[in-house]
Amino acid sequence: MGAPGNQSRTLLAEVDRSCYLDDIADLFTPAPGSTLSLATQAQPASTAAPDQVRRSARDFATTWLARAAEEELADLRAVRPQIPASLDAELLRVVQSEHGDLRARGELRRAARDAFWAAVDTATTA
Repeated sequence: MGAPGNQSRTLLAEVDRSCYLDDIADLFTPAPGSTLSLATQAQPASTAAPDQVRRSARDFATTWLARAAEEELADLRAVRPQIPASLDAELLRVVQSEHGDLRARGELRRAARDAFWAAVDTATTA
């Protein structure tokens, strides 16, 4: 996918042949209701207040902590201040389902992540 020349030279050296998927992208249509289909639909930018986003992120963290194994919590602490990509995506998906698209609202994404860590800290020190 993408423009020619946008591929890794190392990867191109390893393959027998390469093609650009842009040439055939119109042959593929995401299944209705699939994650890809929903992701490609235009969504209005979130108009939520930071406090609303923080509340949703704290609720998500509380739910995640209730089901997380000790090993998962230890793994999470080990990569702090990062949130593992799959967990971060899940967090943002939940917050966006309640408050709209956060992609253009960096301050709301930061608020969600900060609230997630605050809830983790509160739960693990209690």
